[in-house]
Amino acid sequence: MLAVLPFQNLSNDPAQEYFSDGLTEETITDLGELNPEKLGVIARTSAMAYKHTDKTIAEIGRELGADYILEGSVRREGGTARVSAQLIRVNDQTHLWAHNYEREVTGLLALQNELGTAIAQQVQIELEPKRGPRLTRKPAPNTESYENYLQGLFFLNKRTYDDENKSVEFFEQSTEKDPGFAPAYAGLANAYLALSIFSPERFFPKAASAATRALELDDDLAEAHAALGAEKADFEFDWQGADRELRRAIELNPNSALAHFFLSSYYLNPLGNSEQAIAEMKKALELDPLSPIFNAYLGLDYFYARQYDQALFQYNKTVAVYPDFHITHYWLAWLYSQRGQYPDAITEITKARLLEGGERAKWAAADRIALTNAYAAKGPTGFWQQIRKANEKTGRNFGEFDIPQVYARLGNKDLVLEWLGRNCEARTPFTTYMNVDPAYDSIRSDPRFENLARRIGLTQ
Repeated sequence: MLAVLPFQNLSNDPAQEYFSDGLTEETITDLGELNPEKLGVIARTSAMAYKHTDKTIAEIGRELGADYILEGSVRREGGTARVSAQLIRVNDQTHLWAHNYEREVTGLLALQNELGTAIAQQVQIELEPKRGPRLTRKPAPNTESYENYLQGLFFLNKRTYDDENKSVEFFEQSTEKDPGFAPAYAGLANAYLALSIFSPERFFPKAASAATRALELDDDLAEAHAALGAEKADFEFDWQGADRELRRAIELNPNSALAHFFLSSYYLNPLGNSEQAIAEMKKALELDPLSPIFNAYLGLDYFYARQYDQALFQYNKTVAVYPDFHITHYWLAWLYSQRGQYPDAITEITKARLLEGGERAKWAAADRIALTNAYAAKGPTGFWQQIRKANEKTGRNFGEFDIPQVYARLGNKDLVLEWLGRNCEARTPFTTYMNVDPAYDSIRSDPRFENLARRIGLTQ
C-alpha cells in the first residue's frame, strides 16, 4: 500500500492551494492505475487528512496501513511548476528515491506519469504494458483548461452545496476551453452526482450526460463509468446497466475507493446482496480508511444486513474518530429505534440536529423535550408521532427519518405505500433501499409493496 501525502504549496500564495491539491489527486489517480493487483493506493480523502501534519512517517504509515509514503512539494511561478518528490519506506524510514522536476503547467500530466513509473520501479513492481498510466495516451489539454479542471477538483472535494456548485462552474469552463478533455467531463459528472441529493430530477440527467460525453472521449475513464453506474441505479433503476458500468470502473481502476463505494451502496445493497456489499465497502475503506462517510456507510451496510451488533460497533468507531459528523448520529438513531432503545435514539437524533445546523439546530433542544415527553406518555407510538411532526415542520422527506418510514412505524400501510410511490417517482434518496430497510418489514408481504419493488426492479 502506498500513500501520497498532500503536495506542499511552496508558492507563498494561498490561492495556489487548488493547484497543489489537484496535483496530489491526479497523482493518486494515476498511481492507482499502474498495477492495481500489486500496488494499492490510499485515496484522496484519507491522504488529505495529513495536510500540514506534524506526524511522523511511521505514525502516518501505521494509521493508513501504508508500506510506502510519497511526499513532495510544488512551487508555482507563472506558467512553470517546480515539483520535488521522494519515496519513503515506512518500516525503516529509508528514502528510496527522490527527484526534482520543472515543467510547464500543461506538462504536468506527463510529469504524473513519469512519477508513477519511477515509483513503480522503486517498489519493484513489474508494470503491465497494457495498464500503463492512461494519460500517456491522451493529448494534454491547454493550460487554462487544466487550471480550471484542478480548481473544479479542489471545490468538489470540499463537499458543501456552495462549493459543489463552484466546482460545476470550473469543470464547465474547462470543457469550454478544451472540449476534448475527458477528465473534466468526468469531474462534472461527479459534481452533478453530489448535487443530486438536493434535486435528483435536475442533476441526475446532467450527471449522465456529462459521464456519457467523458466516455465518448475516453472509454477507459474509470471515474466516468462509476458516475454513470451510480446514476443508472439511483435514477434510471437500470440495475443491469449499473452493474456493467460499476464493474467496468473497478476493472479499469481497482484502486478507486469511490467505485467500490458506489458498487456497494448504489447496487449491491439495494438488491439485497448484503455480504457482497459489506465486502466492497471494506475494500473502499482499505483504500480510504479515514473517510467519514465510508466508515458510516459500513455501519449502514451492517444495519441493512440485520447485523445490529456489528452496526453499533462500526457507528461507535466512526463517532470516536468523527464526533461532529452528523450523519452517523442520525443513523445511530435509526439503529436504536429499530432495537427499541428510544431514549438513546432521542439522544442521537438531538446530537445530529445540532451538528447539522440550520433550522433543525434551532429547535433541537425543544424537540428533545417533546420527544422525551411523547415517549413517556405513549411509548414508541408517541416517539413516532413526534418525529412525524418534525417532518411536517420542515417538509423534508429524507434525512433523520423518511416520511414513509415513520408511517410504517405508525402502522399506516396506505400512507406508507402512497409516500413510497411518490419517492420512487421523485427518486428521493434512499428509496432504492426500501427492500432491505427493516422499517418496512411489517408491510413487505403486502402485494402493493411487492408490486412497487418489482416496478423499480428490486425484485423479479
